[in-house]
Amino acid sequence: MLVIVNTQAHAKALFAKIKDMEGGFHLSTLMCPLHRRRTLAEIKRRLKEGGPVRLVSTSLIEAGVDVDFPEVWRAATGLDAISQAGGRCDREGGPILGRVVVFAPAEVKLAKDVEALWGATRPVLRQFKENPNNLEPIRAYFKEVYWQRGREALDGAKVGSWVGILPAIKERAKELTFPFASIAEAFQLIEDYKEPVIVPWRADPEDRRAEKLLAAIESKPRPSGSDYRRLQQYTVSIRPEIRRDWLAWECSSRCIRRSGTRCSSLRICGDTIRGRGWTWTTRNCCRRGKRYFEWLPPAELVDVAYSIEAHFDLTEKATKEDTPAKHISMFNRRAASGQCFHQPCLGTREFPADFRLLAETEPLPDSELRDDQRNRDLGWMLYDIDFADGRTSRFFRARLTDGVLDVTRCLAEGEAA
Repeated sequence: MLVIVNTQAHAKALFAKIKDMEGGFHLSTLMCPLHRRRTLAEIKRRLKEGGPVRLVSTSLIEAGVDVDFPEVWRAATGLDAISQAGGRCDREGGPILGRVVVFAPAEVKLAKDVEALWGATRPVLRQFKENPNNLEPIRAYFKEVYWQRGREALDGAKVGSWVGILPAIKERAKELTFPFASIAEAFQLIEDYKEPVIVPWRADPEDRRAEKLLAAIESKPRPSGSDYRRLQQYTVSIRPEIRRDWLAWECSSRCIRRSGTRCSSLRICGDTIRGRGWTWTTRNCCRRGKRYFEWLPPAELVDVAYSIEAHFDLTEKATKEDTPAKHISMFNRRAASGQCFHQPCLGTREFPADFRLLAETEPLPDSELRDDQRNRDLGWMLYDIDFADGRTSRFFRARLTDGVLDVTRCLAEGEAA
């Protein structure tokens, strides 16, 4: 018997009640691929030999998994998923007709999106109860889904200040400055985005293949693609907030160099970004003649107000009428009224920047940081990439002083390559 439910928590709760029964199995995406393959192989062997199989699974088994059960129970969901679940029942056309049962869980509340799909499914099942898997009921189901969700649900991605990808493109059509990067970030084919972690799963107590593979990758200055492909079979995807919280806790307690020794400077960086968006980068360092990698958790700066100081240098094309005073006066007049030939941007035109001219004697705006955040060591920050020197990355020690990061003063303290 196969039972397919909508959530990992529901699958875990059901499996807890049957795990001691003969043939009790569980499948979910919280199991690494190697673990799932081993479990499926054992399930198929038992089914082929006619042994008892009681499998509780999430919807992952509906995605092309070749198994054949005489009876399948599917928790309430959309008709498309129910049809996929039915494909795991009597798949090979046995002598006894299979049975598919759709049930509404009594102790588990359906998620809002699943409830909407189930609401569109029920009238279709009542109308086409003889054969709900034909083209006509499928068409009726999706027509009902789109009618319930409305036009906005089909294009509801937020692109900058616009709601919808098509409105964002239409707004920029005249200027041909389409926000491609923002669209790519907003559009998600799979809305429930997850991030990978490595689980060193063991097939038995003596299995150390995952640990050996991790150790081999750690010891290499540049792991091969083959190493990473082998590591994929131990990968599990989890929600970003869970991964973020785990990394924040782990790195706030200890940040470790590739050589395995404690690095107190990195622990400061870990404390700096506790609870923020986490990413991982590597920096190729050389100290005391020994080359190694450090894994750096960089701080994410948000709502930054940039103060830019500039001056004029006259070129050889300047005439007698071209004086610094003339150009400064022209610049100040236009900047004060918000005029510009091209809209200032942060890196690309997709990230336009608002600006305001500060008078020469006007102080910088006050920082909005809390008092306990105004004076901090943010660790090493990328300053520039020297393409003439083999694309060498150059870093500077970023320090906040009274809420201001003065790059000039920080560069005066020295750089690191």
